[in-house]
Amino acid sequence: MQDIRWIIIILLNLLYCSLALANTYAFRSLSRADGLSDLKVSALYKDSNGFLWVGTATSVERFDGVRLKHYAIPVTNEKMKEVNVITGMQGNEVWMGNNAGLWRVNGNELERISPDIIKNRVYSLLYDGKGRMDVGTDVGLFIYEKGKIERVLIDSNVLSAANRIRGLALDNKGNLWMATHRGLYSMALDNKGITAHNSDEVLVNSYSNICLIDSVLYLGTA
Repeated sequence: MQDIRWIIIILLNLLYCSLALANTYAFRSLSRADGLSDLKVSALYKDSNGFLWVGTATSVERFDGVRLKHYAIPVTNEKMKEVNVITGMQGNEVWMGNNAGLWRVNGNELERISPDIIKNRVYSLLYDGKGRMDVGTDVGLFIYEKGKIERVLIDSNVLSAANRIRGLALDNKGNLWMATHRGLYSMALDNKGITAHNSDEVLVNSYSNICLIDSVLYLGTA
């Protein structure tokens, strides 16, 4: 009887150890030795083909699980190269926003999108799945659709912190939510009417990011 008890204890310990091992994760770092041109990573995006796109302070990199493919950013000012966001468009197009403006991957190069219109920092990108890309910048919102670009100011004063849009989220009622340096705003897509959703506490009204899960908005602050 004593032997059976010990056997049961040993089997339970083995089961516990196997479950513990099943819940462990293997971490692997990517460095310059792997081909990463810059160690400051500021944006990540996984496309529909399974590639991981990495935005750094000076470049865009595509990782296939083994190798990195380098996409240089053709900007002379090093500070303007820093990537802030990467996302996808229809046809598995990869788009990127950085301190110089809006870009997309075209073959083996990065192509600038409307540099005469969008020539400021691009902080956030949101694709609606139907051909529309919302672009949050430090001078307001830009709407890219069917090759045309429309600009929307959150505040009529272009220098207002409300026009520094750091995050975007779209709900199922046709409202675009914008996290800005001056608070939270929503825009009705049908008439582009803008509503402010802010408290009287100034310190909690500077947002750096936003995420919508079901019907709950999560806001990141400083």
